[in-house]
Amino acid sequence: MRVLQHPAIGGFRSHCGWNSTRDVFNAVPFLASPIAMDQPLNSKYIAEDWKVGWRVKTEIEQGILIKRDEIASLLKKFMDLDSDEVRDMRERVKQLQQLCQNSIACGGSSETNLNVFLGHILLVDKPYNKSMF
Repeated sequence: MRVLQHPAIGGFRSHCGWNSTRDVFNAVPFLASPIAMDQPLNSKYIAEDWKVGWRVKTEIEQGILIKRDEIASLLKKFMDLDSDEVRDMRERVKQLQQLCQNSIACGGSSETNLNVFLGHILLVDKPYNKSMF
């Protein structure tokens, strides 16, 4: 996390496994290079839904390599801080980071949803409360 949060880091090239997608918490845009399983779907979220990164390849085919020139071209575009598109993407990733932080904060949606879930498991009418035990 400390590496990704360093101000010199302009982006994160990811295979888009679920653990990698949580690195949006670091407010760093993605270059998505999915391979298999859930990665193409995660890459869709990153590039199309959340708009916090770009796909290195739009068509995902097994056995097709990405050429150095393609990556170099995309990296140059990705690191162009004067580009409105890049600035907008970086702003969206910061907003998504803030949503993540709010979600895991005390009283945030993660805690609330977990408490409700535990309340249902324990068959209690009210949300889980640590003081109940």
